[in-house]
Amino acid sequence: MTLQISLWLFLAACFVASYTDVRWRRVPNALTYGCMAVVIALSAPHGFIPFLSAIGSAIIILFAGSFVFGLGWLGGGDIKLLAAGAAAIGFPSFLVVLLYIAAVGGIIGALYALREHRLRTIVTNIALCAAAGTAIAPAAASRRVPYALAICAGACFYAASESFAPWLRFVH
Repeated sequence: MTLQISLWLFLAACFVASYTDVRWRRVPNALTYGCMAVVIALSAPHGFIPFLSAIGSAIIILFAGSFVFGLGWLGGGDIKLLAAGAAAIGFPSFLVVLLYIAAVGGIIGALYALREHRLRTIVTNIALCAAAGTAIAPAAASRRVPYALAICAGACFYAASESFAPWLRFVH
């Protein structure tokens, strides 16, 4: 039951984060840290192990996310939102959520590139960088993709796959 409440709370935070990310390209700290704190607190009555698992999951995502942030692939608010999701859902289930998020994020990124008439250039640059083994650097003129949308959609796909749409599951 707590997982359901935590998941619903995380989904609500994702919807708010999606709005603020699209509107202002920001995900508020109060939202991400608040969600994280509440879902961790909700795990406490279930014992020491679930409580430590929620904290540990959030810390792992924050730590791994710091590298992703350092590479410029995601914003800090996105990383903190992911950490709140990890605390709410826990491991290993959150790894499935990350797969959903990555799939949706790729689609959203491609749609943004298509809208900016840069899809061909981006795909060519990625292919060249992959062939040469070099890092991919964002173009100076490119706009940031509101990745909270992908996080929200990935979390919604996960929630649906765990309830009324089991056919959405990556792993059976």
